[in-house]
Amino acid sequence: MKKSIQLQRQKVKLISIQNYKMSEIKTFSFNSSGVEQMRDYKYGSDWPIVYLIENGKELYVGETIRAYGRTKQHLDNEARKNLNKIHIISDDESNKSATLDTEEEVHQVVVLEEVLLEQLHLSQQLILIN
Repeated sequence: MKKSIQLQRQKVKLISIQNYKMSEIKTFSFNSSGVEQMRDYKYGSDWPIVYLIENGKELYVGETIRAYGRTKQHLDNEARKNLNKIHIISDDESNKSATLDTEEEVHQVVVLEEVLLEQLHLSQQLILIN
């Protein structure tokens, strides 16, 4: 019981830190046309971002300074074929260090959620894929 309480407190702290660092989330379809739309997005190239590619059941989290190019690489990856949305997280004051921190915090929140769901014996889980 004590372990669950600590995890819940840590989750709240991580979410508030993440929201402080990056303030804009933009969603695109994870397909060729969505990637082309990303090219014209203000954070689509030459800017540090965190991205989440998902389908409601599986999730891939990453960071890059080349959103457009990196997303094109992911489209060619067989492990990502089931995913259908990509969310870009960034803002005008973002930097590489902040994106690395935010990426790690997103991973921690997802893992904490999985642990809590497992402890509660719930079957609806978001699977973090590599």
